[in-house]
Amino acid sequence: MMQADAKTAKTLFSTSDRYVVPAYQRPYVWEEERQWQPLWEDLVQLADARLEDRAELHFLGAIVLRQEKSSPGGISEWSVIDGQQRLTTLQLLFSAMADAARGDGILDEAKRLSRLTLHDELEASGDERFRFWPTTGNRDAYRAVVQEGGPPPGTVDDPNNTVQEAWAYFRDAARSYASLEDEDSGIDPQKPDAHLRRRYGALREAAAGMIQVVAIQLEQKDAAQVIFETLNARGTPLLATDLIKNALLERAEQAGLSVEDVHDEHWGPQLGDHEYWSVDERLGRITVPRSEAFLMHWLTVKLGEVIPSNSLFDRFRREFLDGPNAADPIELLTELRDDAGLVRSFDDEPSDSPLGSFLATARMADVTTLQPLVIALLKANLDDAELTKCLNILESYVVRRMICRLTASAFNRQVGDLIRSVENTEGAPSQSLLVALLSSQAATSRWPTDDELRSRLAMEPIYGSLGRGRIVALLSAIELKRRALSKTEGIIQLPKKLQIEHLMPQKWETNW
Repeated sequence: MMQADAKTAKTLFSTSDRYVVPAYQRPYVWEEERQWQPLWEDLVQLADARLEDRAELHFLGAIVLRQEKSSPGGISEWSVIDGQQRLTTLQLLFSAMADAARGDGILDEAKRLSRLTLHDELEASGDERFRFWPTTGNRDAYRAVVQEGGPPPGTVDDPNNTVQEAWAYFRDAARSYASLEDEDSGIDPQKPDAHLRRRYGALREAAAGMIQVVAIQLEQKDAAQVIFETLNARGTPLLATDLIKNALLERAEQAGLSVEDVHDEHWGPQLGDHEYWSVDERLGRITVPRSEAFLMHWLTVKLGEVIPSNSLFDRFRREFLDGPNAADPIELLTELRDDAGLVRSFDDEPSDSPLGSFLATARMADVTTLQPLVIALLKANLDDAELTKCLNILESYVVRRMICRLTASAFNRQVGDLIRSVENTEGAPSQSLLVALLSSQAATSRWPTDDELRSRLAMEPIYGSLGRGRIVALLSAIELKRRALSKTEGIIQLPKKLQIEHLMPQKWETNW
């Protein structure tokens, strides 16, 4: 039966329990300005209140735990379904304060704080001594700082997470707080140890006894994913990709598979790079993390329609997880992994290849909403000649509309129809794609004619109507095409950051 209780940190970390973050959970992402500093400021207020014999409490939020292994007389294990950021931070805080107290010679307080992070060596050994054990990507950094005695000399910082930075921040903050002078403390100023012991004691009592969380404890039969989604899908503290990953891996676990093995094989290789996927990417008028952009494109390919960014998880769950037609989680994870790898390969595509040329054009024209169509073409396993025809058609369409100053706002509505025209054709996909693009007469989607394009280039001002970057791209493409047609010059790469020169002298009247 599910239980929810308010617990202090001391209550959580003074028992024979161990809290393990599953491998599929996202890594530690809290940072100084948004989380560490506000938490420390709250802790200082609690510690000051403790020094003044006032009782205050600070609510840190909710955590969800599911019991995995009960061991009467030994250490019981709980999975951290939600709240790993809070628990990681609390453990780093206790460990950092212990190291600060140890460095100041307050060994009794250091020992009390260390008991909140490590089980007694008579109860457990090795990594089992850690009361809390983070997700896979954080474990080496966490072990380095939380181990007994703190990080050994020469410990190298892991640039892929902020675990060590958080620990160092709290250690330095604790030292600074402990060194502050008290007014009317009643302590003999000639006994600095007593002063430090008092202030470290106040920090420990505030952090361990005055910070509370609501611990929701589940049994194995409880629906952990439903609770996880309820806590996180509203207000979006987690991304849709995080919710999807947890849902798929929980279903794999229900099928009797090892969650860590499934994660390491199917999610980690392409989708586990948090730093890569957290970069913001612009899609038309909105900006979303790269992982959400990938998911939007992936769902567009699968469903033939663009799904709004705020409905990604709900639509994924409805189409692939719920109901009698729910897909196999391993098949879904495999497809997501392979398609993520495909999208990541775009970064390394040569600029002179048909795909590289189109991707550069799409970025220049700001029409990344056509990327699902490119993914569908690549997944169709077309031969090189047919794929090149399709990409050339798309590039011509995009550039023509850009030069004629026709809007690209309808591309997200077109892309589903274009994907279906390519996938459902019995003939050449390039021909079906061309017919689909030529058939529309609407201003939002029509194909500009050759005559319209010539008139625009010859009679209308380009400068001022197209951005400088787009003009550079157009002139570069013309230059490369002319050189390719020349029999006297080989293929070259134009230098980056080319500038636009005037076609006529700026002061020509008297000297022309």
